[in-house]
Amino acid sequence: MKILSLFQTEEQLVKACQKGDPRAQRRVYDKYSSRMNAVCRRYFKDEYEAEECMIEAFVKVFEKISQFKLEGSFEGWIRRIVVNECLMALRAKKQMGNQMSYDDIIYEPNPQLPETSLEAQDLLKLVEQLPRRLPNRIQPVCH
Repeated sequence: MKILSLFQTEEQLVKACQKGDPRAQRRVYDKYSSRMNAVCRRYFKDEYEAEECMIEAFVKVFEKISQFKLEGSFEGWIRRIVVNECLMALRAKKQMGNQMSYDDIIYEPNPQLPETSLEAQDLLKLVEQLPRRLPNRIQPVCH
């Protein structure tokens, strides 16, 4: 049995996102995130930096989706935001210079979390912070 999509066209999908529909936003993220992550990977060697940049870019996509006028390519519009976010992140990283790198972070175990590696701790912190960083109209979809 084939389940019909709620959004038959890209235009319907964009309009639903502009109205703040979380199902449409999830669909956009699912549809474009792997391609946009590949774009970010061209700018960052570290896969976690690339993924973090991609997530930041999608937050901006949903904050600014009302500005998309349904002219031209929606994927191209998203890609432009992703590239700009990568460039801004690289600029900020360059401005920090040698002040502090990822390797310089001091590991302080969180007593509320089970003992895990530094990378796992950082990833858990990022995941915990993500819902607070999303615009109010975007509600996380829980399965």
